[in-house]
Amino acid sequence: MLGRCLPAVAVPLLLGPASLVLADLAGVHRFDLTDLSALRTRFAPAPDSGAPWALIAGRAGSTAVGAVVSLPLFFGEEPGRQGHLLPRPAPPGAPLALAGTGAAFALWHTPILVLGGRYPGVHWAPAVPTMPVGTVLPVPVLAWPRIASGSVYPVVLAHAFVSTAGVRLPWLLGDASLPPDPVHAGPTGWTSWLVTGAFTAFLALSGRLRTDALIAEEAAGAARGRG
Repeated sequence: MLGRCLPAVAVPLLLGPASLVLADLAGVHRFDLTDLSALRTRFAPAPDSGAPWALIAGRAGSTAVGAVVSLPLFFGEEPGRQGHLLPRPAPPGAPLALAGTGAAFALWHTPILVLGGRYPGVHWAPAVPTMPVGTVLPVPVLAWPRIASGSVYPVVLAHAFVSTAGVRLPWLLGDASLPPDPVHAGPTGWTSWLVTGAFTAFLALSGRLRTDALIAEEAAGAARGRG
């Protein structure tokens, strides 16, 4: 199980830095790998220079604790979406199942959007229709370990770490002169859409998103239950 969980966590976390590289190239995010000034400004304003290692260690620890503490929440979400909805046999199969789970994901986060939790400073009217793009695209990436392993546990672990570490990454690596804007950089930004969409296309074209085995397993389980 550990061998299945590690890629599930590693790949989504690697997509985060990749999207920040794209954001930097597009001029909507700026790296500061010397002083980590955005991190200082956001979490511990100080005039010092150089990497604040104590602050980094503290944020890494709090991120890990936050991911672990949030696991019960994602055990409530993912068994329903990836465990129940994804294996449902419905034409045209995987695309509809993945889109359906993504739509459910978006609806789940609507109250947070209305309260300004995902796009701070952005009115809820444009934020609400924007969110489905950022929720549908990651679903295939999370579905990949679910399909490969037949278990929801890797998905739960990946979701927990992405929701905690992924949101903080732009601030960890950013420059205070251009504060991270979630519309452009980070898990909900358009640069993340492009990177995640490209990786999703790779998964689809390589046949890694076929749900046939999950559907067959679900049907076999239902047959055993009736028997």
